[in-house]
Amino acid sequence: MRPAHLPFEVKFTNPSGWVGLSHVFGAQKHLQARWRNSLPFLTPTLVESFSGSRASASVNNPSPVFYVHATESASLYPTFAPEMIQLLRLKVKSDRRELAVSKGMTIFTFATVPPSSLFVPLAARRLSPTLIEVKPRHPLPPGQYLITIGAQEYDGFDFEIECGHVTKL
Repeated sequence: MRPAHLPFEVKFTNPSGWVGLSHVFGAQKHLQARWRNSLPFLTPTLVESFSGSRASASVNNPSPVFYVHATESASLYPTFAPEMIQLLRLKVKSDRRELAVSKGMTIFTFATVPPSSLFVPLAARRLSPTLIEVKPRHPLPPGQYLITIGAQEYDGFDFEIECGHVTKL
């Protein structure tokens, strides 16, 4: 059940029933240097950190299906649309998970979107005015992931994929 103060919830099903993903917020932002010595016109990348090295929800299926549910009023927001949902891969750094929230900057440009290498291709479709189905287009490798909705300040719903892929010999 969604906490009353949150407009969205994300759930998936497993053998024991429906599981809700935790809504996580970035713990801090910091700059990460990028080749400054060899390319002096580049400035650092902005990185958002999330507490803990693992998500609280673990998925044992490399091709999970998630359901994003919105309140009646939140479903009217322009950001609650299938094309506004993103699935991103987080990088684990000892006691935290990180997401680059800029492509890096030059003295001429600043792009406040994650690098394309962090986006996971997904299929999202509206099932009702308040419900969207989200699934990755390809099986996910083990790791930490974040589902974001709209143009949020990189908060979202986190999960981890635990299972490995079976390799045929």
